[in-house]
Amino acid sequence: MTIEEIARETKLPKHFLSKVFQDLVHSNLVVSQKGPHGGVNLARSPEDISLREIVEAVVGPLDAEDCFLGFGRCDELNYCPIHKPCDESWKNIIKVLDETPLSSLMGLKHKKQKAR
Repeated sequence: MTIEEIARETKLPKHFLSKVFQDLVHSNLVVSQKGPHGGVNLARSPEDISLREIVEAVVGPLDAEDCFLGFGRCDELNYCPIHKPCDESWKNIIKVLDETPLSSLMGLKHKKQKAR
């Protein structure tokens, strides 16, 4: 599938998707083929790619000790004001991303809600 086809299907800007796919290629999650019949393909089976791998390819490493407010490391000794209430939730989010394969999202369509 080409980036252009993905952009059209998802209604996302082609330029934005090109940058995302560059990150995915550099992380060996996607392979890119140039030329008239080129496009992008998964480098591995979707069952073998976790959502965490995809997120980390685009935004960088996810670490439960990273501060939500951007203050660097948060731990039990040095923490920001929201560290304690958010710590368990953040660890759960990382766990879910780790345990969820890309294949679980394939075939899902976004459903538009009707205006009331």
